Amino acid sequence: MSQTLSSVIAALLFAVCASLTVPVQAQNINNNVATMTRNLTGTWSTGSGAVLTGVNFYNPVDRSFTLPLTAGESYSFTSDGFWEQASVKWISNPSEPDCPTLHAIWQHGTYQIYPSNNTVHLEPFWGDGHQYMSAYCSTPNSQKLASSGPSTLGTWMGVSDKSDGTLAAYNQMEEFRLPTFDIDLHYGVPFDVLFLQIPSGKRKNRLYKYLDPPQMLPTEQLHVEVYGAM
Repeated sequence: MSQTLSSVIAALLFAVCASLTVPVQAQNINNNVATMTRNLTGTWSTGSGAVLTGVNFYNPVDRSFTLPLTAGESYSFTSDGFWEQASVKWISNPSEPDCPTLHAIWQHGTYQIYPSNNTVHLEPFWGDGHQYMSAYCSTPNSQKLASSGPSTLGTWMGVSDKSDGTLAAYNQMEEFRLPTFDIDLHYGVPFDVLFLQIPSGKRKNRLYKYLDPPQMLPTEQLHVEVYGAM
């Protein structure tokens, strides 16, 4: 066999192998995205699961929050690309140690997995998300905590600049490295565990899967902002 013919055959074989490799790689990527989406689907929460997404946390009709006493964070994901976030945090005030600030967040939107750069992007429905902030002091506002019952701080209506707090818009895109999953004992029971890590490398608190299918508000734009309206 001449050297020229051998070179032609080698080139043809290389071209055939290359044409087969691209579809295989694309199939592997699609399979990875499908597996990741399947694993993500559900409602996840930190700790005891006191904070969960859905209408029991945020009511879009009157833009009100019903908040648990316990801080925590919850994410929900659907198999068709939607997400929701609920968060309750207590922020310390060094100048007034007896007056921590309550910060509650709710938002939702769509998510996209990008295997090419190992990230998942969470895009909010702009204009839907809201946050509530209020300072609580040991005297006299501690009575407000006691009178709200053992399980919740109460419900706050969606009115800006209230005497006991402020409601404002909250629309925040989020980006994470591709999530990782595990199974761990939680209160003595095996739970699926989700780890979300921001690009800088910092991990959020571990999230446990409490519900599947997820508990969420409608996966569509809930508020329409009309600019220039009175």
